[in-house]
Amino acid sequence: MNNKDGAFWFQLREHYKQMGYDNNNNDNDGVHDSNAVDQFNPSQFSLCYDRQPISKNLDHGLRSGTLTLGGSDPLLHNTPMVYASNITPDGGWYKVRITAMFLRTNGGTLLSVTSSDTTMTTTDGSNTDIPRYLRVHATEDDLNGGSDPQQGVIIDSGTTDTYLPQTLAGPFQNGWVEAMGGNNVYDNTPRELTIKQLRSLPTILIILRGHAPSNVDSLEKGVIGMTHSHVSMFTPEEYPISDTDIVVAMPPGHYMEESSSTPGMYTSRLYFTERAGSQSILGSNFLMGHDVLFDNGQGRIGFAESHCDYTRYVEERNTQ
Repeated sequence: MNNKDGAFWFQLREHYKQMGYDNNNNDNDGVHDSNAVDQFNPSQFSLCYDRQPISKNLDHGLRSGTLTLGGSDPLLHNTPMVYASNITPDGGWYKVRITAMFLRTNGGTLLSVTSSDTTMTTTDGSNTDIPRYLRVHATEDDLNGGSDPQQGVIIDSGTTDTYLPQTLAGPFQNGWVEAMGGNNVYDNTPRELTIKQLRSLPTILIILRGHAPSNVDSLEKGVIGMTHSHVSMFTPEEYPISDTDIVVAMPPGHYMEESSSTPGMYTSRLYFTERAGSQSILGSNFLMGHDVLFDNGQGRIGFAESHCDYTRYVEERNTQ
């Protein structure tokens, strides 16, 4: 994408202007119109990946999500967007720093746990047991694969799976066994699961260093993606957590992948394989279920939980 005459983003911006979606529109008194849609920003784009069962009938195709050029569209958002800091904005990668990790029993997204009674509501509307939060007892260095403050984890939409440091394998295993009970160890062995069993697996909650200037308003409003909205999860605090850090949920339906040849057979695609000094990756299965804003201009990465359903998005947009 470049700035030459006829470049795609120029064409798209002109389309937005012709449709009236231009935040440079002012009222007659020169005051900015607060109802105008944000202007197309060539330094931003958003990806929203959906997860659909591979065993689904594919005769009519599979809609995998949405791509938004020039920013993000709040119509896709189930939760307000919160922002992680890109710790190496000039390095050519989207790199974040993990500050903590938790396992939450009984699965679910951030939004699926109500704040009123702390019970989890499943997609069929039924309630399950009150979830427990279990900290993965690992230092920030172990979470990121090194002590260098510029050492972090790359967010890479082009990598299907997620690969984290080897040093995290033991602490994660301990947390998993406690969450699952008994001898249910974590591994990458394929196993047969019912939908109910799949959804009851732990949700992985990954805490990312926040982009503080962008998260001030969300902190004040008590937005669910902020760590400050999950105070009880962080006690007792073994390692300090900033109020402006963010929480990203990775439900079991995202890290467990269904076999294309054997429906009902699932394999975890979260691996603890990266040696010290190697580059860990949060892949596309981490991004799933979120509208993720990649903002080069401000050195930040935004996360909002989303249905990522393009057909639903178009229907809702057409009713605005």
